[in-house]
This record gives sequence, C-alpha cells and structure tokens, in this order.
Amino acid sequence: MQLRKISDLIALSLLISMLVAIGCSAGDPLPESQRVSGESRMLMRSANTYFTRQMFDLALERYLDVIEEQPYNIEALNRAADIYFGFAEQQLDKAQDYYERSFELYTRAISAYESIKDQGDFPDLEEIVTEAKRRRNASWARLFTLGQNLFTEERPQEALESFYQLAELTPDSTKTYIMIATIHQTEDEFEEAAKYFHKIAGISDTDVTSRNNLALYYTNRQEYEEALRWYRELVDIEPDNPFHYFNKAEIHNIMENYDEAIDSFVKSYELDSEFVDGLINAATIAFNLDNLEKAIDLYKKAIAEEPETVELYQYLLFALGRVENYEEIVEYGIRWHELSPEDTDPIEWVRAAAYQTGNDEVLEEYTRKYEELSE
Repeated sequence: MQLRKISDLIALSLLISMLVAIGCSAGDPLPESQRVSGESRMLMRSANTYFTRQMFDLALERYLDVIEEQPYNIEALNRAADIYFGFAEQQLDKAQDYYERSFELYTRAISAYESIKDQGDFPDLEEIVTEAKRRRNASWARLFTLGQNLFTEERPQEALESFYQLAELTPDSTKTYIMIATIHQTEDEFEEAAKYFHKIAGISDTDVTSRNNLALYYTNRQEYEEALRWYRELVDIEPDNPFHYFNKAEIHNIMENYDEAIDSFVKSYELDSEFVDGLINAATIAFNLDNLEKAIDLYKKAIAEEPETVELYQYLLFALGRVENYEEIVEYGIRWHELSPEDTDPIEWVRAAAYQTGNDEVLEEYTRKYEELSE
C-alpha cells in the first residue's frame, strides 16, 4: 500500500474511514452512506467557511447534514461537537455525544492500523495515524473538560454520568476514576468513592491520591488494619515523604503498636525538621511506656527545634524528675523561667532541684524570685 503524504482534515477523515473498514471486516461493515458524495464535499466546504467566519449556526446545520450522510466523518463530528461545546448555544449532552463518537472512531482506526502495520512499510500511514492519536487525545480532553464543567456548575449527577461514559471509553484512565471518586466524596457517598479509589490503586501501583484517600476512609471507619495497609504502601511509594510516616505512626499508636509508632514519628522528623510534633508524640509515648531516657532525649531534640515552646519544658522536667536528674532540671527550669518570668511553676522546679543538689546560690536566688512574685 503506497500512500502519498496527506495532511488536510478531509483526507485524514477518508483514511480513518478506510482503517475503520479494515477494523470492521470481521462482521461490522461500514454502511453505504460512508461513501463520500459530491454533495457532502460541498457541504463540508460550506460548513468550514461558515465556521471560519464564526457563523456557527449555519456551520452546524451543514455539519449535521454531512454527519447524517457520513456518520464516520470525523471532521464533521469534531466541528459539530466544538460548536455545541462552546461556540453557539451550549448543549453539552450533544457535544459529549459527538466527541464520544469521534473518539471511538479514532480508536477503531488506530486498532486497525496496529493489526496491519507489521505487514509492510507504511511511513505515510504511520504519520497520519500518529495524527489520529493526537486528535483522539484531544477528543478525550474535551470529554474530560465537559465532565469538569458540569461538576463546577454543581450538576454532580450529570457530571457523574459524563465521567461514567468516559470511563467506558478509557477503562484504564485513573484521571477519570479520580473525578468520579471526588464527586462521590462531595456528595458524602464515601463508600462509592472508595470503590473507585480501589479501582485506581488496582490500575496504578504508584498512585498516591487513591491510597491517601483509602487510608483516610478506613481510618474514619476505624478499620485500622486496612488503613495501615495503605499507609505502608504510601511509604513504599514515597519513602521520603514525612506525612506518610506521621500518619502511619498515628495508626500504630491507635493500635497500640507503640514501638512502631515511635519509630515512624521519629522518621517523619528525620525526613523534615518541621515535623517537631513527630518528636513530641514519640517522646510522649516513650514517657507513658516508662522509657524515660528515650523520652528525655526526644524532648531535648524538640526543644532544640522550638526553644520558645513552654510546654516542652514542662514535659521534659516531668521526665527528668522521674529519673531524679536534678542538675538538668535546674538547667531547663532556668530556661523555662526566662521564657515565663511571671510563672511560679519553673521557679518551684528550680528551687526543689537546687535544694537536692546543694546549689545554695541558685536556691537563694530563686527563693527570692518566688517571694517577689508571691507578694
């Protein structure tokens, strides 16, 4: 098969029709109406002229006449869809119908080419099929935009129907399923949303959005084992993301997997020093487990990151008191007092610790401070 280079849309439509015919040879033949008549060619030229001049009503009338005679005329289908979509009085349902029809034709043509491409060298045909793929993607993008517009216009059920139909055309498109799941979420239909997030996760081993949403869904249902499964997958996919470790740690903590919770909270901080709460949560768990040395170490690290957070000094002094580390109680108690000079609590901590260590100078100074505040 020798083909000269064809670049114009009408020639492309003819070639696509030929490819569709090849694809339909097993029992789905093209109708007689697919044959291009002189009248159709004249109608297309007239329609394109009116379209260029932005006389869309007249252009649409002629494109529809062409489609009636040639249901597989992709140029007419796309132009009619464009007019319904945004150039005349908007009729999204009709635009969607024509975009879907053109998408299906492109898909059938591309499949037909795939079935014959190994039978010879068809460079011109390959070039045009590449163009067909580009135009198919454009049709898909318009269909996706149609659904998005319906959703933006607060027409969720119509948007869902639009995306359901798009999902039938491209059953492996995670973007479509994300939109379906998102719409279900906005309608508080969380179980339906979860079904589609599961579908996305099944299609893509690396999709983060679906796994985040599934982890949250099962957390809200208090199905913590299932939630933990998805957080573990998130950690595997994005091992440098501190949010995943922090969220996983919270589930471990709920499930009383305390060692794992401590490790994951600390890991979130190690990945991003902004995650001081990871240190604090880990320290609190360690304190409750009587792992006081671990708690003290973590509270000190938290104070190093946030030296003006008064609560951290309180937590640390309680832990230091449990191990009777009076020297450090004096040190951190003084720092606490400097942050809150009107608060008697750090003064009392320092006085008691100074007494235990025999530090008379500090004891006298902080006794005087206590008396001044008590007056």
